Amino acid sequence: MSDAPTQSVRVHIISPTAAHAPVELMVDPAITLHELLARLLRQGNAPAGADWAFRVGTAVLQLTDTIRAVTEKFGSVALVGGTLQLFLFDRTSLAPAPGSFAPPGAPAQPPPPRSAPRAPAAEEEMDFDDEEAEAAPRSMQVGKRKQKARARHADEADGAVEMRKPATERRATVRYYTRMNPDRMFPLLVILSQAEIAEIVKAKVKQAVSEAFKVEEGSAVEVEPVLPGCDCYPPRHTLAIDAKDAITETFWVVPRVLGRVHGARVLIRQGDRVLADVPLDVKVAKQTLAVACGLLSLAAPYMTMGLKSLKLDYESQKADGFPLYQQAGNWIAENLRPEWLGLGFLGLACLLYLWMRPRRRDVFWDIQPAKP
Repeated sequence: MSDAPTQSVRVHIISPTAAHAPVELMVDPAITLHELLARLLRQGNAPAGADWAFRVGTAVLQLTDTIRAVTEKFGSVALVGGTLQLFLFDRTSLAPAPGSFAPPGAPAQPPPPRSAPRAPAAEEEMDFDDEEAEAAPRSMQVGKRKQKARARHADEADGAVEMRKPATERRATVRYYTRMNPDRMFPLLVILSQAEIAEIVKAKVKQAVSEAFKVEEGSAVEVEPVLPGCDCYPPRHTLAIDAKDAITETFWVVPRVLGRVHGARVLIRQGDRVLADVPLDVKVAKQTLAVACGLLSLAAPYMTMGLKSLKLDYESQKADGFPLYQQAGNWIAENLRPEWLGLGFLGLACLLYLWMRPRRRDVFWDIQPAKP
């Protein structure tokens, strides 16, 4: 149970249309009179649609005052047996003179006659005059107010529907490099358009297109490339759908891994809804062969000079009748049996077949309904 202090409050509701019994509440002294009034309206103790105000004796209180402040200021007058006595009245329909509030337990004084008709609140938009309001029951007035409020909300909803822009059709086109090198920047272009984008002809460049999707014109969509093992700048970007036929955004990809990038795709989202999912086929490889050839181009002149000094180059061997090559051929012919040579070529053919064969699809990721 909570140990927070509470204050007993008795509210005397004064209304010219109906009599109300006093309402006793246990409240937190820190709440304001505005919160107390909201609680009374929420519980139905006081009718809605009036300009309610609190009063202690002849002093009208501010709705921003707290229960604790009222108790400390008017404790000698407003506290009866530890209970704070408050009077709630409608300022637009009842303007009592000072001293017209009776103490608790005494009969309430009748309200003075009004010299002018009460003006209805602007926000209620009442369409009947004050004489009809006096004659009509309170429940009928509340019912008419509710009907007016529902009609007003319906008109606002119809206006919002009319202001909503029509949906337009878009498709996502992603242009990217299929083969990338690590630690280098490669562009990835995302295009949102109504018509299909013509594919360009360029080595190692591929283009992927999503299915068409509907999106409201003037709204915003989020584009996010998903490339595991790669850095992408920016990680995501928001594009506004406007009347232009094509909207483009460029992302920059920096690979950090080697091999195929599994699960590479581009997502088009709007809120929590995925509008398009465009899969990508990306592979990251090093330039090892190019580097090796470059090193050999530097070492080739020195290797040729070394072979000449050892008389192992073509000119020296030709002058001597190719004795080195003859010795190697004779050794192979004398020591290598024909069946061994055939088995060696057969094994090489099997290795080349396994290396160059078409790769089988991995059925681990297949999700299909079971047959009955």
